[in-house]
Amino acid sequence: MRIVNDQKLALAFALILLAALNFSLLANPQEAADATILGTVRSADGEPQRGVAVIATRSAPSSRDSVSFSRVTGAEGNYKFEGLPAGRYSISAGSGIPSGETSSGILDVPAGKELTVDFSMPPPATRSRVVNGKMTMNAESAGKPLPKRLTFGNATVATHADGTLTALMPPGMRRITVHAPDGYFVESVTTGSALVYSAQELQRTPNPMAFPISIPLEPNPTPDFIITLGTRTTPSQ
Repeated sequence: MRIVNDQKLALAFALILLAALNFSLLANPQEAADATILGTVRSADGEPQRGVAVIATRSAPSSRDSVSFSRVTGAEGNYKFEGLPAGRYSISAGSGIPSGETSSGILDVPAGKELTVDFSMPPPATRSRVVNGKMTMNAESAGKPLPKRLTFGNATVATHADGTLTALMPPGMRRITVHAPDGYFVESVTTGSALVYSAQELQRTPNPMAFPISIPLEPNPTPDFIITLGTRTTPSQ
């Protein structure tokens, strides 16, 4: 009789666990459903590019929890990611300029959806373009002075007294690093209308930090970028 009761208890416990799992999947459909990102990588004159590595990274508050997926384009320049969990992704193909669902390299991927992102590889030795930006303070630090300068990596950027920024960048997808001076941190960065970096989403304020920016070929206009800063009294995290 004791064995029968134990078996009944084990079965009931298993059913409870199964019900909890099903509820979790219903409550978090983005973890249960698959999404797809696909596209084609071409040269600036439209030729398919074979053997280009395409990387899609799902962002997370901790860099240790971010997940990257990679594909290599085939003979027709095509790539395809399947079975992706929903979330915010950055996607790149070397210096390829993205188009389609994103022109910034950042896109939100809904559960179960199929999104297309194509890339155009800029020609080698293309001359750099002027890209305009500015610094601004967040609401909590409104009225406090802007820093005299920010330190940039992977780009030549001049900081002006009025908070405007002037950069020289070659066409293509670029990843720019920014180091804020003591007492400041980068809260967010937008390029064009796209939010490409958010300390709030990241849940930390690394210094230096990095953000992507896509510089199109002429005659397409370059995107302005805005770096929103905050102030702090504690060391960089």
